[in-house]
Amino acid sequence: MPRRAPPKKTPKDETLLRGDRTKAARVARGWTQKDLSEKSGLHVPLLSELERGSGRDIRISTLAALARALEVSADYLLGLSNDAKPRG
Repeated sequence: MPRRAPPKKTPKDETLLRGDRTKAARVARGWTQKDLSEKSGLHVPLLSELERGSGRDIRISTLAALARALEVSADYLLGLSNDAKPRG
């Protein structure tokens, strides 16, 4: 059976981390990337890449660590909600 190419993704199909929101939440707390690294357990080069909007896929555990450290919802970081408050 011939291989089919994967369907092309459009921007609407992809859910990517919003680097601008990650950076804004960090800056609002007066934190450096090093501060966020220490609070989230993520490496500074990764945080820098994510804030620049590299478009790379991230693990759920990375998203959760960012959301917890920044005290914002994962939906906010993904651009699915404009409400930064975490639920619960």
